[in-house]
Amino acid sequence: MPEDPFQPALFVGANSVYGILGTVRNTVLEWALRLEHEGIVGEGLSFSAEEKKKAKENPNINIQHFQGIIGNLSDSFISQDFGTHIHVGDLDGLS
Repeated sequence: MPEDPFQPALFVGANSVYGILGTVRNTVLEWALRLEHEGIVGEGLSFSAEEKKKAKENPNINIQHFQGIIGNLSDSFISQDFGTHIHVGDLDGLS
C-alpha cells in the first residue's frame, strides 16, 4: 500500500491559544485563592500535614473537569480513558 503523502494537521490561531492559556491561568489562580481562603497556604513548595488533611476534607475545594492524577502513585497501576467532543467553531467549549 503506498504511503499517504498528506499529513493531518490542525491549525489554531494565536488568539485562541492565548484564550485557552488565560482560562487555565485564571482557573489555577482562583483555585489558589480558594486554598488560601481556607487557610491552606503552604510554606515554600510544601504543605504541612494539617493543611493536607484540611484540603482533603474540604468539599469547597474542587477542580472541575480535571482529567489526570492527583496524589501518590508509587507502586500503582493506572488506566484512564478520556473522551470529549468539540464542535467546529465552539472555542468556549474548547477552553
